[in-house]
Amino acid sequence: MSETQTKPRREKMMGELNPAKKEETRKKISEALKKAWARPEVKEKITGDKNPTKRPEVKAKISAALKATWSDPVKREALKAKISARAAAKRAAKASVTTPPTA
Repeated sequence: MSETQTKPRREKMMGELNPAKKEETRKKISEALKKAWARPEVKEKITGDKNPTKRPEVKAKISAALKATWSDPVKREALKAKISARAAAKRAAKASVTTPPTA
């Protein structure tokens, strides 16, 4: 699928348009994940020794990629800005939920 085909789809899935943001859909996803995690073979695949990230060569590859990303000043600043923006958004959302309205 080309970039021109995926861009409209991506825009339709952003923010509140994303079906996974709807309470009914979130419940369905939650139930499906609970069923999956209840199966021993699924749990073992994710948490056990078959998890690819536990292999030394995969760990080394991930480590190298992360070090390269964070050592690039441009990428580092972009990531820091993204992290700060997400943290601020979470704090704002939490404050709006926990702060009682003033009369």
